[in-house]
Amino acid sequence: MTLSIAHTTTYRYSQPISLEPQTLHLQPRSDAAQRLVSYSLDVMPIAAGRTDSTDLDGSPATLLWFNGLTDNLSITTHSTVETLRSNPFDFLLTCSPTLGDIYSMPLSAALKPYCLSSQSSISMSVQELMIMLAAKANNDVLSFLLRLAEWLHESIEPMVRPEGEPFAAEKTLSEQIGSCRDTAVLFMEVSRAAGLAARFVSGYCEQAMEGDTRHLHAWTEVYLPGAGWRGFDPSYGLAVADRHVALAAAAHPALAAPLVGTFRGQADSTIEYFITLERQG
Repeated sequence: MTLSIAHTTTYRYSQPISLEPQTLHLQPRSDAAQRLVSYSLDVMPIAAGRTDSTDLDGSPATLLWFNGLTDNLSITTHSTVETLRSNPFDFLLTCSPTLGDIYSMPLSAALKPYCLSSQSSISMSVQELMIMLAAKANNDVLSFLLRLAEWLHESIEPMVRPEGEPFAAEKTLSEQIGSCRDTAVLFMEVSRAAGLAARFVSGYCEQAMEGDTRHLHAWTEVYLPGAGWRGFDPSYGLAVADRHVALAAAAHPALAAPLVGTFRGQADSTIEYFITLERQG
């Protein structure tokens, strides 16, 4: 399907400040699951300079820098994306389908950053959830991942939390409430506890929304030999197909943030955002 996306983010400052360089992950990536048809970026105040690049995980990134003082920063993107994967299981695993050491060298070395817990260590509660679901899945990789997505969808109460870093996995698990990025981190940590390479993804989702307000979305990708990076969305309890549009992915959520930057000056700041997503045709 083809999706049209408009996204505006506005920061307002209580008094004029100097903007430090800002890193944007707001351009949808092009890969086997989606094709970027068109993209535009408008920024106020006008940037003094801009450079476009590809980040560590192959996602488009833009760096902006500014001169002078401003009391606001407004960033608007318009994107048209064709999603290509109607069947999320259109692959053949080229590894053992059993949980364990499914990555052989040199792949296992390349995937090591995606297998390590983002915390100092994997918590006991996360380990226990992994063991329970692995047993129910008879240690089958795909069955485990789908059971994990379904379990989190059924067990974690969704909440909207526009700002702030994701909660630690054990916090979301113990309190059984969290935003999409909190649940995505929990899915990632449980997958890593099972020996699977997993990364955090930010983007948009064309699922039915409550009310009129749309938000950025987050989910998890797991690397499966023969399939590559494949998405699983615990917010909806499913494998990702053609209703998701990815912006960026990374081993750590902070590296996939839509906007990263600071400012110089003594001021309070507020953020507003507005997102529309429409299916074309």
